[in-house]
Amino acid sequence: MTPDGNTIISGSRDKTVKVWDLHTGKELRTFTGNSSGVKSVVVTTDGNKIISGSRDNTIKVWDLHTGNCLATFIADAMIHCCAVTEIIDDEMIIIAGDQGGMVHFLRWKE
Repeated sequence: MTPDGNTIISGSRDKTVKVWDLHTGKELRTFTGNSSGVKSVVVTTDGNKIISGSRDNTIKVWDLHTGNCLATFIADAMIHCCAVTEIIDDEMIIIAGDQGGMVHFLRWKE
């Protein structure tokens, strides 16, 4: 859910990340670009970016408003979960756990 409580984000086996209006239930945007199902999504604390983790071993940073993929990181195994730190000076730390038991700490600055 975005910090304002108006929007929710979902990841799906259909290889997409979707943005939904919480009040109307309408789909606002669909992000494509994964080659396998999306297992984890998280919204940044400023509500402007989405981090997704996928069965295709990727961690992606998406612009919530444009739908553009801003960055892709490739892991050695399927990503099961993602988290993100507060954004400070346009920089955040993405934390992702993969199927092989590895925890990835990725520093990303826009």
